[in-house]
Amino acid sequence: MKNSQNKDINPSNLDLGQYNVWASSGDVTIDKDDVGSAEVTGIVVAMGDVYFKNIEKFNGLIMTGGKVYIGTNNEQLTNISATTLCRNIMNEVLSKASVYDTASTDVVKQRNADNAVKFLSLFKAYEEVANKAKNGDYRPDETARNVTSIDYSDVIKYNNWMRNVD
Repeated sequence: MKNSQNKDINPSNLDLGQYNVWASSGDVTIDKDDVGSAEVTGIVVAMGDVYFKNIEKFNGLIMTGGKVYIGTNNEQLTNISATTLCRNIMNEVLSKASVYDTASTDVVKQRNADNAVKFLSLFKAYEEVANKAKNGDYRPDETARNVTSIDYSDVIKYNNWMRNVD
């Protein structure tokens, strides 16, 4: 998340209905009060730590540069990563990105589309789709990549990477 435009994508500025996505160059807090439910389904991409507050169940994927903290009020929290679920979430993000239109007067719809494009651009395999959406060339009939065949190189980009030295 080298680019600051990709930070602070969350359910309040990218409405995906039953799914939630977060992208942040810092920490992410997933709170029942913010998402409206103790059961959350989504994808989290954070360079910092991920905190759960009053969440009983999380279904999805967490990619973090820090640690995942489960507070004492989250004893029932389970983490389930399901490939079909993640594909469904990415399809929903693709759907939102497909309506990207710089000439649109619908502020909410355009904000959702813009943030969907930014979220897609975080993943190497979706960079081309994100660029197509920005240029108005993306068509919704283009299918999402099959999650069962994704390799680590499809989702990870290395820029000036160095091994951690203590």
